[in-house]
Amino acid sequence: MTETVTMNVQDSIITIGSCCSPKQDPGLTKSRRRKLKNSISQFLRITITATLLLFAGPASAKDLLDWVIEAVDPTLLPARPLIECLAGGGSAAACATEAAEKQVPGVIPIGPEDDRIKKAVAVFDAARKEHWMDVVTIGGEVVAKTVSCAVLPVQGPAKQPACNIIGWVIANNVSVIDKAYGVLKGPDWWGVVELLGPGVCTFIPGDGVAGTAKDLVCGTFGQILRGAKEMADKVAQGVVAGVDALENLIFGDDSHMPYDTYYALYWQPWYHYATALVLNGQSLGPISSKIWHPCVDYFDSHNQYRSTARKTCDDMRDKRFNPEVHAFARALPIAVDGYFDTVARPAIRAAVLASFGKPSAQDLPGQKFFVQNCAFQVRKRFPFPEPTDARCRLLRDKGKQIPHFKALFDQLADECYADIKTQDVQPTVWTRACEGMEPRYAQEFASESLRLIIQLGDLKNRGCVSPGKEEAAKSGLAVTCDNFPGHTHCLSIFRRDGRKYCRVDVPPITVPSFPKGPSQTIPMPGNKTPITIPKPGKEFGGSIIPGGKKQQQPQQTIPLPAKPPASIIPVPAAKPEAIKAPKIIKPVFTGKQIPKRATAVTIEAETLTMLNKSFLRGGKVVVQYMKRFGNSWSGGKQLFWSGGKKKSTLDLNVTVPQAGKWKVEIYLTKAPDYGKLKFNVNGKSAKVKFDGYARRVSGPVKLDLGAFTLKAGSNQIRLTISGKNKASTGYLAGIDWIRLVQK
Repeated sequence: MTETVTMNVQDSIITIGSCCSPKQDPGLTKSRRRKLKNSISQFLRITITATLLLFAGPASAKDLLDWVIEAVDPTLLPARPLIECLAGGGSAAACATEAAEKQVPGVIPIGPEDDRIKKAVAVFDAARKEHWMDVVTIGGEVVAKTVSCAVLPVQGPAKQPACNIIGWVIANNVSVIDKAYGVLKGPDWWGVVELLGPGVCTFIPGDGVAGTAKDLVCGTFGQILRGAKEMADKVAQGVVAGVDALENLIFGDDSHMPYDTYYALYWQPWYHYATALVLNGQSLGPISSKIWHPCVDYFDSHNQYRSTARKTCDDMRDKRFNPEVHAFARALPIAVDGYFDTVARPAIRAAVLASFGKPSAQDLPGQKFFVQNCAFQVRKRFPFPEPTDARCRLLRDKGKQIPHFKALFDQLADECYADIKTQDVQPTVWTRACEGMEPRYAQEFASESLRLIIQLGDLKNRGCVSPGKEEAAKSGLAVTCDNFPGHTHCLSIFRRDGRKYCRVDVPPITVPSFPKGPSQTIPMPGNKTPITIPKPGKEFGGSIIPGGKKQQQPQQTIPLPAKPPASIIPVPAAKPEAIKAPKIIKPVFTGKQIPKRATAVTIEAETLTMLNKSFLRGGKVVVQYMKRFGNSWSGGKQLFWSGGKKKSTLDLNVTVPQAGKWKVEIYLTKAPDYGKLKFNVNGKSAKVKFDGYARRVSGPVKLDLGAFTLKAGSNQIRLTISGKNKASTGYLAGIDWIRLVQK
């Protein structure tokens, strides 16, 4: 695996070097080009090395399915194998069988018909496709907020603001949630404001790149550009509307035209050219001077003193034009960066997938289209006034109308046409800004190629096969998995186009049924004669051998206990016909019903959590299978309490048939990581305490809590973690069963 990664990274570096040398820009000297090339090379080496280190370590982050399970219901985590199988396309019966084999001992089984399971599968499928509106509909606001935030590919200080915006959109304007998620993946703050309006600016952080974007996007920046564009369009349309209208607009009467009109006519058309100067590291002095002198002449000749005209034009230059141009130069890279992260990055991923296995070309796949589309998209965000010759043609026509001043008007028209030619910057600032992203495109392409190779290796470890380079060059990339969990992981990796690249080829799974046989009866206490029952196979009554046939069921002899609990009652005989495998794996409860007027009650502690009769304040409780520690535990199981700490409590609600004095006995486990417990019954403290520490797992140990007055019906036994033995390594606890004896 390491050799393959290294080889492909080297291929990527060679490709980068061939496609991304700096352009022969007249504005760059040989020295500057050489420095730029060295900087790019160093940047790529550092970035690729960082990427290698990033992917070399173990993946500790949760994947999409983990986040979905946590958001829908954290208690479903033990059922992850079942959800993986169903999400990968497995049938309910087959997935139930497979999940039962993988089930963690001590966990209450959950079946495929559980509504929470269905919800988790549906949410995963919608989130994988980034159909967040469907996630909201299926999972609700809380699930959608949690999952969308968790998988939002934003890092660093921008993560939380982006999550806040997603949450705000879900709560206030959910109809645009899919678009909002798209622009926040960058995050493209410019696109966020365009989509959601200035109100969203309160969520954008005020420092770093986001802070710069906030100052520009959320201020008057957009209004300035839009106003300039509208005025340019108005001038261009004036010729169509009538020469007189345009003449009045440009020349006015003896008084000067409004300041904003003059600024829009004579200063703003130079935005594009001046921004190009700043991006190239040049001064605005010459171009500002070129516009300033005619400005002073105009206002001087229209009822202003020369000194007043100078002050007017100084303000236009120093308070408007120069600051605005520098703002454009700062904002342009931000707009390009937002476009790259939200539009180009997914396109690069698609290009890597489409070109997998194919020989490397001099130009990376999709790179030219990226520059073209980038320039088009960014141009919409920077609508610099387009040069128009309407004013030039009017000056030329004016010279024809007034022969005595024809030479003057022709000179003005020639200057006007020359200005338009200068204003028409080629290549445009949008194209130059996007071409400047080519090294980043190449770096991202190399990173995605490496990421794909590592992901394919991960899928291979999960039972999925991908074609080699030669095969992929002919038929394209396709991953075939021999199990549904692997297919689910493949869908998570390829996200939106998962069905295109991920396939599953799983042989049919035969779901066994219980063998037919006579009814069985477990006798009442007192009869110690062993009974003979068929020995079931795996999970559903029969182990499977190749071909779907069952092995012959051997017999086993099970002796009854010498002193069975008093509450054991006969189990109804099974019907003679075969019992099909249930869709939902349900726990079986035996010996838990309380006979009327019983004087002794035995309760398996693990059944209390199954029946929602346990209440926890700290940690969690599960059913734990104890047969690997011996045969001492009743039913081979116990109630296992983990994750608690000092003062955490566990309430067990037990039921007695009649009121009176009852002796309370509890059977507890000891282990090296168990803590100390104290008890109370219906609010009254027990005199005895329990130290759960032992050098090895042992028990259960009988503890007599004393006699207490119990009422008919439900009563509470509270366990409190009081600390731990110095030798213990934890605060765990295990409860096997509880015995209540009426006095």
